[in-house]
Formats: sequence, C-alpha cells, structure tokens
Amino acid sequence: MRLRDRYGAWGLDTPPAESWRDRAACRSADDPEIFFPKVSAMRGARGAETRAYAAAQQVCARCPVQQECRAYALDRDEQYGMWGGMTPGQRRRLLNQMKAAG
Repeated sequence: MRLRDRYGAWGLDTPPAESWRDRAACRSADDPEIFFPKVSAMRGARGAETRAYAAAQQVCARCPVQQECRAYALDRDEQYGMWGGMTPGQRRRLLNQMKAAG
C-alpha cells in the first residue's frame, strides 16, 4: 500500500503538514556533530571547531529551508551551533546590527 493510500485509510485527505525541519539537509548529514562542535580547552580545538563549521556550512548551502532555519535561530537567540548557515558569532553580529539599525 502506498503511503498516500494509507492516509485515505486513516480518514485523512492528505498527509500531515511537513515541518521545515523535516526538509532540512542536516537531517541526512553524514556527521551531525559538525553542527554543534564540542569546544575544548585543548590546544587546536579552535581549528577543529572552524573545520566543523565549514563542513556544516557546505551542508547548509544546499539546504532548501536555510532561511527558515536561520529565522528560527535568530528569533530564539540560539547561542550554540550552526543554524541556517550561520555560526553563533555570525548570528550575534547580525542581531547586534539589527538592534543598532532600529
């Protein structure tokens, strides 16, 4: 039975609405930890974080819901992780610019 047919059998006309998160490219990323790299006090950790975020940005660049993801993070002032192709520092700078602009 096709998925579409199952919805009819359940008394539904159409599948339930899909969230932007369901369509996010990061859901199928090989290494999901690149979106939230662990920051360590060890030497070289900054370079590892930079490499992880660069890899995450490549995934975000091809994501069909990048704008929705970025808006979600900005609305909630997310402090950690890659959201909508932006690092925490990039989001912080953007929010500061937005506040300064009025």
